Amino acid sequence: MYHGWKFDVNGVCLDVPNSPEGETYKDKVNITTYPAYDAGGIIWAYLGPKDKLPPYPEFIWLDFGEDRRYVRKYHLRCNYLQAMEGDYDPSHPLFLHSTLDNNASNPGNRIRSADNRPALNRFTNRKYVDYIDTDYGQMHVSVNDLGNGKQMAFIGTFFMPSFSSAGVAGPGVYSSNLRVPRDDENTYMYRLRWSYEPFTQQQVYEDRHGGYTFPEQIPGTFISKENKDNNYLVDRIAQKNISFTGIKSFPIQDQAVVEDQWGAIVRRDLEHLVSADELIIQVRRRLMKAATELMEGQEPAAPHNPAAFRVHGARVTMPSDVPIEEAIEHARSRMATINAPLTAL
Repeated sequence: MYHGWKFDVNGVCLDVPNSPEGETYKDKVNITTYPAYDAGGIIWAYLGPKDKLPPYPEFIWLDFGEDRRYVRKYHLRCNYLQAMEGDYDPSHPLFLHSTLDNNASNPGNRIRSADNRPALNRFTNRKYVDYIDTDYGQMHVSVNDLGNGKQMAFIGTFFMPSFSSAGVAGPGVYSSNLRVPRDDENTYMYRLRWSYEPFTQQQVYEDRHGGYTFPEQIPGTFISKENKDNNYLVDRIAQKNISFTGIKSFPIQDQAVVEDQWGAIVRRDLEHLVSADELIIQVRRRLMKAATELMEGQEPAAPHNPAAFRVHGARVTMPSDVPIEEAIEHARSRMATINAPLTAL
């Protein structure tokens, strides 16, 4: 734009029009380029060594049209890891995302199914928990007693290095948060919702205009209207009488605590981890193991096994007397697509 120099997609200089020596000089000039492709409403780029370029990951939703997939990009002002870890904190929704009337008036009720609403007993009444390393990252399994003669078998996923299957989504709709570091103190988060079937009109309206699953943004930016500069528009009257936080939506509640509770970078040496943080600990161990292996010259396997990513989270509600193993197998059977057997698990 400055002087009209023209480069091709491989960084080769084609024209230096502002200089008479351009025809010979252009062969001495090139710029750094990275392989990139457009899929799932996102531009993906590979920034690693060219001789280790992996195939494209095979996330199920990449080939879906906009009638079955919706994604929006947000700017978070904190390190990517502390933003991501909130998705693996199973006890926080029971407080952070709750209302003071036992969630009867919780705005999330219009989106979540009845069996997937915040309630303390769903965490404290866990009957089974397990963490399994997989080719794509990690699988998290739990069976919770719902206290009404039913139990829920839940499977969540951690896609290495920073994608989760968390988020508010209605029946038949899957969610994911994809976090990419911008620098040490800033992160881009891609909030994704997708479905095997076309979205209902209600789902489309909620995502684009409801301001809850996808908070409104300042026009022309990736920053949410409720943000660190305006104290997330916390309503102290609502906090006293209705809402545990006084902050409007689940995503902004999460954003407030990951950006502001510790600042842009968490002081890990000041943490007080408890048993409720076990899942976070497991995710950290998986990341540290991969980092150590890479330092020792062992390349991560996941990028070169793209079919491993063709899974998604699952939850199944069943009678409480169904054996735990059977409930888990029901949930696992719902994780894979037709072309993705459970061998990766």
